[in-house]
Amino acid sequence: MTSTLLKLHRTLWVRNLKSNASAVLIPICLLLYGLIGMASLAVLAAADISSDSGTGNFHALTAAPAIGTLAFLVITLIMPSGENQLSARELSALPLRLKDITPALAIASVLNLRAPVPVLLTIAYTVIGSVTLAANAQALLILPFVLGMIFALVLTLVLADLAVYVGATAAELSSTTLKVLGSVAVVLLIFGSNRLSSLMDSDFPLGTVGGVLAWTPLGAPVGWALSLCQGELVAAIAQFLIAVVSLCVAAWAWQRLLRLQYERRTLAAGEHKRSGKAKGISRFSLGSFSYRSPEAMEFTRSFRYIFRDSRLIGSIIMQPILALIFIFQGINSDSELPTIGILFLGLFGGLLATNDFGYDGPSLWVKLAAPVRPRTLLYARHWAHLVLSVIVFVILAIVLYILSADKLQSVCFIAAATGIFISSAGLSLLLTTFNPFATARPGGNMWADKSGYSASAFVSAILSLFIGWTPIIPGVIPMALGYGSNSVLLALGFVLVIAVPVVCYIVALQVSGKRVDETLPEIYSKVRHWVS
Repeated sequence: MTSTLLKLHRTLWVRNLKSNASAVLIPICLLLYGLIGMASLAVLAAADISSDSGTGNFHALTAAPAIGTLAFLVITLIMPSGENQLSARELSALPLRLKDITPALAIASVLNLRAPVPVLLTIAYTVIGSVTLAANAQALLILPFVLGMIFALVLTLVLADLAVYVGATAAELSSTTLKVLGSVAVVLLIFGSNRLSSLMDSDFPLGTVGGVLAWTPLGAPVGWALSLCQGELVAAIAQFLIAVVSLCVAAWAWQRLLRLQYERRTLAAGEHKRSGKAKGISRFSLGSFSYRSPEAMEFTRSFRYIFRDSRLIGSIIMQPILALIFIFQGINSDSELPTIGILFLGLFGGLLATNDFGYDGPSLWVKLAAPVRPRTLLYARHWAHLVLSVIVFVILAIVLYILSADKLQSVCFIAAATGIFISSAGLSLLLTTFNPFATARPGGNMWADKSGYSASAFVSAILSLFIGWTPIIPGVIPMALGYGSNSVLLALGFVLVIAVPVVCYIVALQVSGKRVDETLPEIYSKVRHWVS
């Protein structure tokens, strides 16, 4: 049975890969970034161990595996792969016992494009670490170090698949509050990893950091071997036990969640319980204005249902959380993160509506049949999706201005961020109409969502990141040249950094409106089916 299921997985995986060849680029990027980070930490660790100014603590080698495990978990949570073609819930409909499908599910979890990334990084770091140990008279302990790295790799893969099951279980909860809390937890995990990376960049000794991480499930798998290098036998035994217990607990939790998925039979669409009374944002109404025109009706409907869409809730809740993190950094340190952060919020805030038609999916036929110009409904939905982003952006801009010691500099950054927001919003309109792509159905499991791996989705992501900010360049150049020296150039920069994006946005409105008026049936043909 295991071989049959693996053949099924391989057949479906290859078919999916052929239709979404751009999915190969994401693991390549992860590998490149991983190699850069690993090489940096390896050099720092070797210097900390060998140099006279270092700590001489072999636990400097513990930091990279621990941080790598954390980074891989974060990536798994924020960028679900969706490559696994086998599902316990779907297989439960067949006359198969759980123990019959468990081996296949375990093996299939690593038969994807991402699993080779930690494997290759582990091999490379094992070689580097072994050379470092040999150069410091610890050649006899290379074998325990190699075993520890293998242990760390196994634990990383198990924890990553466990994170997928935890996310899948949370995604199936009917409570929107719990989904929001899950999104908050992911953002806090990202923030924690960022703080840990900041600690690595500081003057804090890497050996001391590694020594602390060796007592955690992230660093213990390799930390025990390096404790032997330090001559700390008791600590090595304790850390080895921590690693074994962590792996056992992770395997047990994986088995329990797998059984939970298996025991939940797949529900038919539309079988979810419906609440008789709307609550919170779902009760949003603009009074009589909501029914005054088709634009008002579509605006109200889109804004009312945006929080019900689990596909968008993560992006929505992430913006105010990131704003709070930027504000926190500005209050507690002299970091430039708040000023840089408002630029990123300006870029991402305007891109929430890059695939409106894809989120409509099969229901787009209603707009296709409505006796209203398609551009009317497009604009209304677009503006509804930008309201929350505008609110968060304005609040962060006000707080940034209040906290900033250099008011002129903060005004320059706020103006540039405003221009980025406007231009990225215009780009989102163009991407919506010229590059629509099908998405998963509402309420689906984002950890099994394959819609983000289509060529169209990849094109949207690349264009959003590298083109969304370019209209501010004509204004940024004179603003930078005139800052602190020429008020005329500075004023010209202020005008251009807003005016050019506004012109681009107006052009985008006209172009996208004409496009959707003429080609809505063709757009519908691209998004009329949900991605399974």
